[in-house]
Amino acid sequence: MTTIRIPSYGRIVDGIMLLFDLTNRASFVDVCEWIQQLQDWPNWHREVNVIVVGTKCDLRKKRVVSVEDVNKFLLDTAEQVNCMHRRIAHVETSAKHNVNVDLAFD
Repeated sequence: MTTIRIPSYGRIVDGIMLLFDLTNRASFVDVCEWIQQLQDWPNWHREVNVIVVGTKCDLRKKRVVSVEDVNKFLLDTAEQVNCMHRRIAHVETSAKHNVNVDLAFD
């Protein structure tokens, strides 16, 4: 398990972007664990937007994390960590083909 580290300036953030590789299930599992760890962050109870970004959406044949996997995770996580009031967005991107890169930062 990889531990998420939030530096001291994390007290003033308005949003958190967590990225994972759609062709690497372990990176998706890490994001799942990081969101669980965010519960212990003092600012978790503030309105901090979270976006989960799946990268390399252009590699369709190598994809191992489905849209359904991500949607189920987001729904389950919202219930588990009591963040139904919080907006957890999801977008899939490809830096190689410039797909949704700007959208991820909007």
